[in-house]
Amino acid sequence: MGRCKICGKKGFFLQIYGSGRCKKCEEKYLNEQRRLKRIEEEKRVRLEEERLEKEKSEIQDAKKQLYKILDMIILLDGELYLVLTDDCEKFLPIIDKRIEQSCELCELIWNAKKNPYFFDVLKQYAYSNDEKKKYRLLGIQCGLRNQFEMEYQDPGFLAINYLEHFSDEFEKAWKKEKKEVEKYLNKKKCPKAKSNSITDFKGKVKNGVEKDSREENDLNKRNFEILPDCVITDIETSGLIYNKNSIIEIAAIKVINGKIMETYSSLIHRDKPLSSKITNLTGITTKMLRDCEKDVDEVMSEYRDFIGDLPLVGHNIEGFDIKFINEAYLKVWGEEIKNQSVDTLKLSYEYFDDVESHKLGDLADYAEIPKGSSHRALGDCETTLCLYEYMMKKAMSIFLNWSKKGKKIDESNMDYPKYIKSLYPLERCSEYHRKIMASGYLEKAKPEELLNTFKAQELKDILQERSLPIKGAKAVLISRIIENMDISDLDLPEVYVPSKKGIEFLNLEGNI
Repeated sequence: MGRCKICGKKGFFLQIYGSGRCKKCEEKYLNEQRRLKRIEEEKRVRLEEERLEKEKSEIQDAKKQLYKILDMIILLDGELYLVLTDDCEKFLPIIDKRIEQSCELCELIWNAKKNPYFFDVLKQYAYSNDEKKKYRLLGIQCGLRNQFEMEYQDPGFLAINYLEHFSDEFEKAWKKEKKEVEKYLNKKKCPKAKSNSITDFKGKVKNGVEKDSREENDLNKRNFEILPDCVITDIETSGLIYNKNSIIEIAAIKVINGKIMETYSSLIHRDKPLSSKITNLTGITTKMLRDCEKDVDEVMSEYRDFIGDLPLVGHNIEGFDIKFINEAYLKVWGEEIKNQSVDTLKLSYEYFDDVESHKLGDLADYAEIPKGSSHRALGDCETTLCLYEYMMKKAMSIFLNWSKKGKKIDESNMDYPKYIKSLYPLERCSEYHRKIMASGYLEKAKPEELLNTFKAQELKDILQERSLPIKGAKAVLISRIIENMDISDLDLPEVYVPSKKGIEFLNLEGNI
């Protein structure tokens, strides 16, 4: 006889389910379960809707925060590099405002990072197919790469990992701008008295030798003997994106046999108006470009004839200039430029490892070399030329100091120290070795210098073969060999040491 455990009903023909409930109680139980499940599902749906609504709201907030940050960055970046004029004092309140806004930018970024969806929105923005968004972000990141002298990274990487650095960099940049304006105004108010003393362009004496600043700054009278035949080049552009903006000015200095043979500089006709940022940065105006009669075809033809097949030297030439020049070449001739290039920005990381900024002007200040007109193509060419010479002098000093004890040419590059190999912008050290030999900075070692490269035991072996005494210090052994033997009979390697010219170079430039 069955019995329901819920209602207690019993009977021989009463249907009892496996749960111990009768049919009526089972239906009641199932209905209750369905009701509870429906309530649970409604609760889950409601919570999911609330979550999605909250997520949507936070994403919208993240977008607003991002747009506000980007607008602030564009504002802070767009007015940098003011042209210093007599009325630039009026810019000081603006600069103070920008410094204050740089701090606000820091707070904006800090608050935005608290939003869990901010970086997702930023990444989505960075990889957007929207060309307007893409160029906007790329333009900002080009400026960021200039700040950090970074190699190219994809937009997402830059956006996510370096956005927070903007506020610090802009604050530094605007404070520097304020300092430059104040320095200019003070200079106008209190001009320096003329001096009859002859010093170098920084007013300092190098290695006890005074240099005439007029001669130092007249590059046409300078001897760039240690430089290879090359063309120093620089461009000014309407923006930072090579496939969107264009060259507005191009310049070059041709160096042949250590002398400046000729220079080239030209604006390029353009009808579109320039942005105020570019005008403030370069001093080039829309009117200047509209008045220029030479179009890109004519200027690039003159430029190609000027440079020939000589290697091009420029500061950040591989990361910036060559891209724009290639675009111009493709437009005119349908092919890219074939000249080799040497990037002084890349080289500077080898020669200036203790410098924070590797911008051209900052490196020139650090190295105390003459500077041309900043942010004009020919002026930057002049600065780059002096910077390139400075680095090559430093390379020469290292090589000559290494050669003092006598060194042979090693075709395999194996005998050159690792630091020598890493410092020279040449694939083979032997090529550089021969170059400075041909320039007269190295000469064949004299017998005593040559024998001095031998170990004491090797000298004793030479004496023992001739049945000569082998006792004494190394200097005594060398003297004994020279006095008693014909050096030409010895199978000695050809080694080279600094010549008189090389020693004079080290005395003058060895401490740069």
